[in-house]
Amino acid sequence: ISILAYMEYELDVSEEVYTNIAYETCLKKLSEKQYQVFYLQINGRNDQSGKPMTTDRMSKILGMPLGTLLPLLARAKKSFSNCLHKQLQNTNEE
Repeated sequence: ISILAYMEYELDVSEEVYTNIAYETCLKKLSEKQYQVFYLQINGRNDQSGKPMTTDRMSKILGMPLGTLLPLLARAKKSFSNCLHKQLQNTNEE
């Protein structure tokens, strides 16, 4: 393996590690309810089809009306996105 290839590999690994840290940091900044709905949407799957879970199904699982869940999910996505953007922007400036 050439030194250049090794350096590129190290940069890729470093970026992946930092991205994972930024992801975890931003998840921790969400409120408990925001985390619940965000995590369920990202990781929840329909048992039969394997497709992402619908917000109707999420509402039933969490016992939360759609009128509460949808704005909460939108705020969670926006907060997470803004946080991740700031975290990764700080990385690129260093």
